[in-house]
Amino acid sequence: MNPKKNRNLIWTEGFSNPETENLYSSGFKGKPELKKLHDNGWQCGGCGFYAELNDDWGLCFNSKSVHKLETVFEHFTCRFYLNEGWDRPHSLGKMEQSAFSEHQIKLMNGKSVKRKKRR
Repeated sequence: MNPKKNRNLIWTEGFSNPETENLYSSGFKGKPELKKLHDNGWQCGGCGFYAELNDDWGLCFNSKSVHKLETVFEHFTCRFYLNEGWDRPHSLGKMEQSAFSEHQIKLMNGKSVKRKKRR
């Protein structure tokens, strides 16, 4: 495998979607439900679907969110926020197990996996 052929680009120093950046910059203008979530501290940095890239930016992994796979600011929010707290590792949507097998989820969460013996 040649890593130089990987075309996957992840923006790590700002919003990857200009529309999302404009929504945040406007103070969630026209979206009072998002403004209320934001003002109550329900922000991406504490969301279970937020994967931190650095001190300020991360990727959204919520398949229900229009921001899925976008780079977002830790103080952004969306209506599919999953409160898991700011000072702990996030599950990255452990509840969405349909996308992964139970075995894969345990591995992603750093847990050892006991394999069932075949009969």
